[in-house]
Amino acid sequence: MATREQLERALIGADAAGDVEAARELAGALKAMRTTPEATTGEKVAAVARAGWEGITSPVRLAEQVIGKMGIPGVSDAMRADAEERGQAVKQAQQTAPYWATGANVLGSMLSPPSVAAMGAFPAAAGAAPSVIRSALQGAGQGGVFGAMQPVENPDDMLSEKLRQVAWGMGGGAVGGALGGQAQKVIAGRAAAKAANATQDAAAVAAREAGYTLPPVTTNPSMTNRVLEGFAGKLTTAQQASMNNQAMTNGLVRKALGMADDAPITKEALGALRKNAGAAYEAVAGVPQPFVADGAFNAAVKAMRDKANQVAGSFPSMSNSGVASLLDDLERGVFDPRAAVEASKQMRAASSKVLGSPMADPAAIQVARSQKEAAKALEDLIARNLKANGMDDLFGAWQSARTEIAKIKTVEKALNETTGNVAAGKLAKEAGKGRMLTNELRTIAQAGQAFPKAVREVTESMPGISPLDYAVGGGLGTISGNPMMLAAPLARPALRHLILSPAYQRAMGSPGYGSPLARLINGSRPALPGAAGSLLLAD
Repeated sequence: MATREQLERALIGADAAGDVEAARELAGALKAMRTTPEATTGEKVAAVARAGWEGITSPVRLAEQVIGKMGIPGVSDAMRADAEERGQAVKQAQQTAPYWATGANVLGSMLSPPSVAAMGAFPAAAGAAPSVIRSALQGAGQGGVFGAMQPVENPDDMLSEKLRQVAWGMGGGAVGGALGGQAQKVIAGRAAAKAANATQDAAAVAAREAGYTLPPVTTNPSMTNRVLEGFAGKLTTAQQASMNNQAMTNGLVRKALGMADDAPITKEALGALRKNAGAAYEAVAGVPQPFVADGAFNAAVKAMRDKANQVAGSFPSMSNSGVASLLDDLERGVFDPRAAVEASKQMRAASSKVLGSPMADPAAIQVARSQKEAAKALEDLIARNLKANGMDDLFGAWQSARTEIAKIKTVEKALNETTGNVAAGKLAKEAGKGRMLTNELRTIAQAGQAFPKAVREVTESMPGISPLDYAVGGGLGTISGNPMMLAAPLARPALRHLILSPAYQRAMGSPGYGSPLARLINGSRPALPGAAGSLLLAD
């Protein structure tokens, strides 16, 4: 049923085309509509309910139309009359509440039991076609069955009407099925991306929680972030983030080493910290009783011996007297405390020097590796002896000192003595070598591994406003005649400040793998072919 607005537009068109007869009919229809009293709310509700019911029972109306054409005495005429009455009831409801009644009729036709059965029972198209095409084929089949179950407007032309309904139903069903398939494809792609990026996303969350600032495009390359960062200046944004992050790295290092927040990180300051931690070494060196090898120590030495013998047995030229002598010393089994402490310090110093030198020869490297393992085994033996002899306080101090000195040495390797900055990238390399890092140092290393450009040390100057900013602002002001454009250079620094702010980092720093629209469409997949077919078939 046409609305008043539709009739008015049609009347204007008929007048413009000079179609007097059509204009007269349309004017009469408009007049009749104006004189028809407005339906009450109750009448509209009743009309919507009737239209919905007729939609649910639409297959019954089709059956009545078919029986009405069979010429069965005493039955066909009654069925035909009832079908016509149902059709008039739908038209009357649409006149009373045009939009709501039509929607209720469409929804009812979708919810009729035969339609629901057709939507759920129609098999998916077989073959290796892409999922969208497969879904479109399935939807076309569902829509065609749905169209075949709908009543016709003109029962006297049943065949052509039914062919039209099936064609429209298949077309609408194909569109609805394709939409559902595409939605499923989008959801699957987002889920795969989420799984593939899980490690990096977790690293980004951990870095931000630690206080690091990451350019949004680095962790969430959305169109919004790309446009904003592009306008703000990709290079200057990255430099600003790096400068912020260098201060954060230095702060985390101070926290890891127990330094004051404003204490400079220098070689001398680290040396003083190492000296303080070394007091526990001196206390352990003064223990009166010797340290005795236990099963764990002997097993560690045996493993080192087996590895050396295995190589030397197959390659005699690679036998190493330095390694053999070191293992002989370790197998003595009883060690003077002071000698043991000093030996572990010397072995670590010697191994670090050799392993850090690119000019070291293979034999020296083999000895250095053995010294590193031997120092670890000897230090662990000292700890177990202290614990076994009831020296719990000294045991705790020894363990803490070992950890502190290891952290200090790691920081020393990553320290830029000229700037007083600790390079996150160098700590990341230490972690990559298998060096154990704890707490704050591990956080720095992980950030350096995941986002090396964002946490690199920036030594070059960074202009807040570039000459290009002034040129652009002046050019826009001249062209537009608007003096406000001269303030444009200030926009880019302000935008950089915005996208690097904690609030923006929280809001836009993490990628969004969800798609509400795709989820809605995918959740509606069983009804999409019928819905699309209904819209095309709606009167």
